[in-house]
Amino acid sequence: MAFPSNTGSVPYTLEAGLSVAMRMAGDIKAQAQALLSGAQSGGVFGNSIVAFAAFLASDLTQFNVIASLSGIGSYAQSQIGSATENITTDFQNLTAAITNTINWITGNFPKDANGNVLYQQFNADGTSKYTLFTPAQLTGFATQLNALIATIN
Repeated sequence: MAFPSNTGSVPYTLEAGLSVAMRMAGDIKAQAQALLSGAQSGGVFGNSIVAFAAFLASDLTQFNVIASLSGIGSYAQSQIGSATENITTDFQNLTAAITNTINWITGNFPKDANGNVLYQQFNADGTSKYTLFTPAQLTGFATQLNALIATIN
């Protein structure tokens, strides 16, 4: 057998799994808060929204792997120091909010008749720029971001 790595096929330990999940949750919350700020004030460039959907999709896969670790619930309770902590419910709420956010983005992002995402434009000189979506256009996105942020402590 080869030496296990953090990118290999050997499953997470409970300690590593909880640590990774908590780090990912913190990263998601920070990015969601930054996007929310833009969505409510100056707007958000389309490439940022597309990148956020990809980021969430990647993390969703990892959350599902970690949530399936045998004993993660009781381990989280002992590490967090709360007998009432229900990490299973927390994982379910977080992954549902992630899925809802991804679904909102993919369902509401502007596309052409063939489903190609529209977020970049050519300038007159041949260079390109990303489309800036306004707060008015991002009201639904802001709602999704608030719901996602609410699932993370």
